[in-house]
Amino acid sequence: MDKYIYDSHMGGYYTSDEPIDFEWLYCEQCGDSDWLIGQASNRAGAKELLWTDEYDNEDYEDSYIKEFIEEEWDE
Repeated sequence: MDKYIYDSHMGGYYTSDEPIDFEWLYCEQCGDSDWLIGQASNRAGAKELLWTDEYDNEDYEDSYIKEFIEEEWDE
């Protein structure tokens, strides 16, 4: 099953089984929002999304990304 991967404006990644409307991603308190990175159906797909030149993941350690992927996708 595909999961939608989001980067929280408060820090960290999370997933959803369904796409989330922008109104739920937008934070009225600070004016920032979470954003959709993409969707993946397995660990390989998530790794491809999170470790690319197109996506700037410099805010997160490799160990955090690896742990996130392992927790979200059972394989």
